[in-house]
Amino acid sequence: MAEYPNFKHGAYGEINADGIPFTDKNSIRQAIVYIGTAPVHLVEGGSANVNVPMLINNIGEARRYMGYSDNWDDYTLCEPAKVHFMDIGVGPLVFINVLDPKVNLKSTDASESKTPTDGSFTISDADLVLLDTIQVGDKVKGTDYTVSVNSGNNTVVISEKTAGALGSAALTVTYKKKTVGTATLTPNNGRVTIVNAEDVVLDSLKVASGATEKTNGTHYTAAYDYAKNAINIVEVTDGSLGTDALTITWSKIDPSTVTQEQVIGSTDRYGLNTGLYAIKNVYNLTGYVPAFICAPGFSSIPDIHNAMYLNSLSIGKHWNAWMFVDMPVVDSLGTPITLESAADWKNTRGYNKDNESVFFPLAKGTDGKHYHLSVLNTANFQALLIQNGGVPYMTGSNTACPIIEDLYFMENVKGRVYDDEVINRCLNANGINSAAYVSGRWAIWGAQAASYNQTDGTSVNVLDTSRMMLFYLTNDFQHRRNIDIDKPMTGNKLKTIRAEEQERLDRLLGSGALLYGKAMLDGSKEAKSDIYSGDFRVRFEVTTTPLTKSLTATAVWTDDGYEVFFEVMEEAVG
Repeated sequence: MAEYPNFKHGAYGEINADGIPFTDKNSIRQAIVYIGTAPVHLVEGGSANVNVPMLINNIGEARRYMGYSDNWDDYTLCEPAKVHFMDIGVGPLVFINVLDPKVNLKSTDASESKTPTDGSFTISDADLVLLDTIQVGDKVKGTDYTVSVNSGNNTVVISEKTAGALGSAALTVTYKKKTVGTATLTPNNGRVTIVNAEDVVLDSLKVASGATEKTNGTHYTAAYDYAKNAINIVEVTDGSLGTDALTITWSKIDPSTVTQEQVIGSTDRYGLNTGLYAIKNVYNLTGYVPAFICAPGFSSIPDIHNAMYLNSLSIGKHWNAWMFVDMPVVDSLGTPITLESAADWKNTRGYNKDNESVFFPLAKGTDGKHYHLSVLNTANFQALLIQNGGVPYMTGSNTACPIIEDLYFMENVKGRVYDDEVINRCLNANGINSAAYVSGRWAIWGAQAASYNQTDGTSVNVLDTSRMMLFYLTNDFQHRRNIDIDKPMTGNKLKTIRAEEQERLDRLLGSGALLYGKAMLDGSKEAKSDIYSGDFRVRFEVTTTPLTKSLTATAVWTDDGYEVFFEVMEEAVG
């Protein structure tokens, strides 16, 4: 099938930092997209919330659709849920969870010796076997044998593909088997409780009375209790659970089995997108433009960071997104990253993109927890977006962050005081943002794009808001102007578009979001030739409002005051 990736049909936007692009308040709904892991196994039907953008408005919805845990190392999406919804009180957010309750399960290694009979053999307890982990001796799956499940007798069937492929001698078969939790509980007032249940996959629960299995929804309901870290199983009607002891079994989740490949994900280029590639689905499924991307706990891994970058520009051939990312405090070899080595690590690992803010190190919270500075910044930044109608002309830098008690490197790094001079010299000057104690409070500190450094600073990358504004302008234009596609483009229509776009720029000028803004029709020779194909160009020349990077007061001694003083003395003497 012939494909034409450069064929245009719709409204588009391009960035040209030499000339610079465009907007208006409340014109588009922009999403802050978080990618990571969430305890969806605690939610009924949670397996449906994997690789799917979920628009979440508050902590109640977060618990309802993706679960919640204070274990942020395992469940990385719970940190931004807490910071945005509970600490700052801002939203909504779009979450993409990659933890799969059907895949990321606790398991044990199993090994059996099997002798083929008529070219096949079976493994019992198929419901517990992780099929993708089966290995038959030195045989090759798909070449020598196939794997299938006989649901009638709950067995896994291994069959040779061609006669004799498995041979007739005993074969060592290895595989992983799901770890099963079990409890024997007697109903009390029509309910039983599984304690310490954070690793229980809710949808895997099986409740049986003797040989009779109870049915969820008919005999009982089950729900996770966040306050007690327990699962309550309650009978639907009086007596439906009975009074005899119940045998309850369940699968256990293992978030440590989430792989880089799951986070990065994949696309078949025809609408099937997982992991970071599911960012492509955000606009269609939520109505929000994916304008900002954050992956705490994962963005510090270079391969994942690179995949974030690949999925941040021209999303679906339309949207451009800004990335908020973290550097690790320890590299992949276990070597601590310090203030001295941070800049070198950043640049050699590719954390120097034009459309990202890089944060280092972590923050130690007043509650004893460790926070990603990318999350603390993003929550404060979202508050500014709400304040400014979605226009990103104010930076998260120098916004108060009272949850911070200190910067955090490693537990054995103690006794150092990191004042803003150290942060400026070692981090901000090298395009790394952080936090600092300034004006009597802790604040996010640093507004530089990651591509900024002392030898390659430009009017665009010196401040994160400059390119954010360019992205906002082009994203906004596409979102609004798609309504004009496939309509006649008359001369009056061209004039109307220009006038409307100039009016929007004028509003941004009036609000202080721009210093200069001019909308015009692109009259270049190239643009005119495109008109024959129905491709029109509107050009925006803008200057974004600069941020106050520094303020310097100069105190100069003068003797002029003595003349006044002597006059007063003479009056007093006389």
